[in-house]
Amino acid sequence: MSIRLMCVCVGLVAAAGLVKQSTAMPPEKAAAKVDRLLREEVPFANAAKKAPPRIDDERFLRRVSLDIIGRLPTPEEVTAFALDPAADKRVNVVTKLLADPRYGQNWGRYWRDVIMYRKTEERNQFLAGIPLDSYLADSFNANKPWSHIATEFHRHWQRQRKRRFRPDRRSARSAGRNRR
Repeated sequence: MSIRLMCVCVGLVAAAGLVKQSTAMPPEKAAAKVDRLLREEVPFANAAKKAPPRIDDERFLRRVSLDIIGRLPTPEEVTAFALDPAADKRVNVVTKLLADPRYGQNWGRYWRDVIMYRKTEERNQFLAGIPLDSYLADSFNANKPWSHIATEFHRHWQRQRKRRFRPDRRSARSAGRNRR
């Protein structure tokens, strides 16, 4: 993945999160915040290099649809978006895509793959009993923060660990009886 494409993806996801999280923040402020964050974090986004020109509506819809819900827009959606005269149609489409259940499914699959990429026996035991795809999709669609998701994973791991290492009293008693 090229650096430029990665930055576009990061920017779109960050913008999507800002739009979804903050209904009080006007879109212009959210866009300015994303631009500021990108200038601070991305090495090539300094004053020496100018931002690329704004892309046309069809390309924007294609990119944002792929980034947020993981699929291309239909020809009908492209036509409707291109003919929409609203000045804030880009903000509206991002908001609409974030409300789509496919948003959570797409990003749930992505993060499942990241988490399970190098599946080890320990990780297998840690995630035992979690339907990871549906859990992550529901979490993203509910707009749960990462800190909440990590806390839930940690609690689940602690419960699994206690179950695995807690001796069963009945089996301990029966083992004692068999020794006599």
